[in-house]
Amino acid sequence: MRNRAIILIILGFVLSIVSLTNYAGNDLSEFRSKTHDIYEATTIPSKISLDGKIEDWANVEAFSGVEFPKEDGSMTVFEEHGGGTWTGVDDQTVAFKIVWDTQAVYLGIIVTDDDHQNATASGWNGDAAQIVVEPTGERRPENDHFRYNFALGNNGTLTVNNEKPAGEGLKEDHVAIARDGLTTIYEIMFPSSEFSIVKFEDGMSLGLGICVNDGDGPDQLGQRGWGGWYTHAAVFGKNPENTGLVKMVSAKTAVDMEEKLTIKWAEIKK
Repeated sequence: MRNRAIILIILGFVLSIVSLTNYAGNDLSEFRSKTHDIYEATTIPSKISLDGKIEDWANVEAFSGVEFPKEDGSMTVFEEHGGGTWTGVDDQTVAFKIVWDTQAVYLGIIVTDDDHQNATASGWNGDAAQIVVEPTGERRPENDHFRYNFALGNNGTLTVNNEKPAGEGLKEDHVAIARDGLTTIYEIMFPSSEFSIVKFEDGMSLGLGICVNDGDGPDQLGQRGWGGWYTHAAVFGKNPENTGLVKMVSAKTAVDMEEKLTIKWAEIKK
């Protein structure tokens, strides 16, 4: 009986190791984007007003429709979930851009979405953005990370869910979400004090995961899939090693941008 128990324990341990090995979602380092793993965030070009409008971001480059790795390592711009179906770029396409000053990092997300659905204003179970921040930029699985969820309800309710904040968490005046035609615009300010950083400086880095959930009515409500940037930092576990890297720079460095899906907000809105 004792031998059988020992065998079962060993077998369970072996199976757990095999499971972790086969589950690429736990470590996607070998599947990182060759063109979009790093976003160089420039200093804020002018004042960013958190009003759900895009004009302040006009001259900042965006990553748009970036492919990200799924559990098996294959790349996609949208991952279907829970019986959901994605019909193309008009169904959902996620673009984002980032700027910073000494006191805050600003994240702007614009989502092309033909049907915005979030009846309960849930921070994840419906059209909503889940953000994972790993503030050291090391992107290691053992590193601490912080989680923030944001949503706009069908009735206009704003949800700011500090799922695992680094400090006091974000407040409603740190966030604006607005629906503009067939787009949803998120503007989010992360104060340096939230991460116990005196001030942001040129050369600092942080890990960032952006997962924008999507659902469509009437038969595909809730979390039926997602797009974004390294979404598996937030789904199928919370994995800081799966974040993308944001580098703070005072000006664009001499990086070859020819193959990058960089685009202006005005072009996205057309």
